[in-house]
Amino acid sequence: MAIKHLTYSDFPLTTATANTTYVLDQDGAYNTNGIMIDLAATQGLKFQLNGSLYAKGHLLEYGTMGQSAPSIEISVGQSAYLQSGYNGFVVTGDGSTFRNAGTVVATGYGFEMHGNGMRVVNSGTIIAGDNYGVQLDGGDLRLANSGLIKGTVDMYSDAGTRSILVNSGQLESASWAVVAGAGDDTLVNRGHIRSNIQTGA
Repeated sequence: MAIKHLTYSDFPLTTATANTTYVLDQDGAYNTNGIMIDLAATQGLKFQLNGSLYAKGHLLEYGTMGQSAPSIEISVGQSAYLQSGYNGFVVTGDGSTFRNAGTVVATGYGFEMHGNGMRVVNSGTIIAGDNYGVQLDGGDLRLANSGLIKGTVDMYSDAGTRSILVNSGQLESASWAVVAGAGDDTLVNRGHIRSNIQTGA
């Protein structure tokens, strides 16, 4: 797989090469008035974000809601600070993964993912709009949190499917900390949940 190190001239990023890992180095710091990374469905994409990004729009938007797309893998390193004036990450693509060890700040969702088999691992900090912390929408959803998520965790599982949320960190919201969907949903809590939980249908 090819590796591409992102520089100032690459942003905003609107096209990507298939089977490529895009790396934002730790000393990279870039800003934009719109969407920072806006990509159509592309095979074999990976992002390793270790620096700082500031966007008035989404930090990253991938795929089109309601249309099938190859999976994408996004990793946010411990040194990263990513801030959005809208949603942080909006991803459509079955089997996609999001791993965060850094800091993501957004006025809307920290990340929003649509599709089946989505996997999220958060050991960092996600600070989002109170009702819009994290959203997973589809079937066979998995989220493991050992860090901090401020804002509602929406696990919108489809009927006849499963979702699992394992929390060993902290979930907090002024309204609902966790909202489950229409599927068979499981919450395992070994940490702290500072608000209400709404179970699904």
